[in-house]
Amino acid sequence: MKLIWLILVLIEFACLNLTGQITQKEKISPEKAKSNSQTEQKILQLEKEFFNAKLENNVKFMEMFFADDFVSTNQFGHVRNKAQSLAFWKGFKPRSLTLDSLKVILESDTTALVEGYQTENGEKFSISHRLINHNDTWQIITQVQKFPEFQKFYGAGNYKITGYLRGAEGVAVSL
Repeated sequence: MKLIWLILVLIEFACLNLTGQITQKEKISPEKAKSNSQTEQKILQLEKEFFNAKLENNVKFMEMFFADDFVSTNQFGHVRNKAQSLAFWKGFKPRSLTLDSLKVILESDTTALVEGYQTENGEKFSISHRLINHNDTWQIITQVQKFPEFQKFYGAGNYKITGYLRGAEGVAVSL
């Protein structure tokens, strides 16, 4: 069971290494702030469309929204690539689904992180979506869902990634 949770952590932290991080806040102009606000609203709108696509099994939207090398890890530790995720959503329809506390963190002009909570069929868990902007189109590249107990058990910031290969294979995490 710990291995499954380690995989969840691994994917999220590995994606930080892939997309880079902003380590220092810089002052931005009012024009840039307005642009950022518009970008955040655009991303939130895409997240709402993704949410509705889940409710309606709209695989066509998901196919457009998922990047080619999309990887999803759900709250039970199941890891799926784009093709596997699309196949899953063709046959899965949640009985109930709600979102709350979504926030967008723009890391750069080409990467963003969306965090929040989702309740699916009565079970609440955190969600983390990493998005990339390619040719002015935002796509989700990773999705990680975690039960709150995972965060309580493992804590925050106690992980060290010791290796990463594309596609979440061959990753080692140390606690």
